[in-house]
Amino acid sequence: MSIDPIQSAISVPALSTQTDAAPRSSKPAPPVKEVPAAVMPQARAFEVNASYGSGLLVIYRILDKDTGQLIEQIPPQQFLDSARALQESSAAETNTPKVDLKL
Repeated sequence: MSIDPIQSAISVPALSTQTDAAPRSSKPAPPVKEVPAAVMPQARAFEVNASYGSGLLVIYRILDKDTGQLIEQIPPQQFLDSARALQESSAAETNTPKVDLKL
């Protein structure tokens, strides 16, 4: 899945709030100023990747299409690391033999 940026912005003059019954001004509307393309800010292109982690957990990664840099990951890597550590410690506790300490 990809999100394409808006390549250009369009200047639209403000709409008149006058109704048809109101008298119209005889003055022409001021001209709309053209903004050079070099001055306009360029939108960044993003790419969204979805993959399955362990336990059918969906991991979304939002990447900059031009540089390949990771912008955001949902859930964050710290969350995935913590969940993995808890899962491993839980598995280690269930695999250890129980010792009966009755005397």
